[in-house]
Amino acid sequence: MIKNLYCIRHGESTHNVLYKKHGMKTFFDKNYYDTKLTELGENQALELGNTWNDKEKMDIVLVSPLSRTLQTAMNIFKGTNIKIIALDCLKEYPQGKHTCNKRDTSNNLSNKFPQIDFSLLDSNEDEMWSKTEIESIQSLLDRMNKMYDFIETKNYTNIALVGHNSFISMIKDQRFNRNEDGLEELKYCHPYKIKLKFD
Repeated sequence: MIKNLYCIRHGESTHNVLYKKHGMKTFFDKNYYDTKLTELGENQALELGNTWNDKEKMDIVLVSPLSRTLQTAMNIFKGTNIKIIALDCLKEYPQGKHTCNKRDTSNNLSNKFPQIDFSLLDSNEDEMWSKTEIESIQSLLDRMNKMYDFIETKNYTNIALVGHNSFISMIKDQRFNRNEDGLEELKYCHPYKIKLKFD
């Protein structure tokens, strides 16, 4: 069984801009929990929504429950009836210490984004994120496997995943494409098509 996964990194976010100015300390700044899209990021998502020919083919949209990805998904799929489901396993790596990667409560998110289904989140409060420990690579791989299991058991052929640079690059390239490691990051709001084969 072959399924098509279209992985889309969110639009430019506040912490992406701040990283260019202040470096790694941006990720630990307590002023920037669950960062939002910049105006440019909003426009990047709207632009993809207006130009992406395969958008209407999507059976489902899976999205990380962080604000920047939720905003991106809403802008890309604006005006469509495609179901959007938020899953905690899609959150950015690492879950821990990086304040930009801690989500809001599911209750607050449901009020802010009523068009998105948050019923499958693991908990109301973000219990995955830790203020004292950085997530292990094994934990990330476990989360990725949880995503694959979800996709395999559902009757979807074309799946859009609106997520994050490190999470998607690990799926796509089996490595982290990060500026801090001297590598080129994934493009904002660009669909990377990956074929998934299930037995």
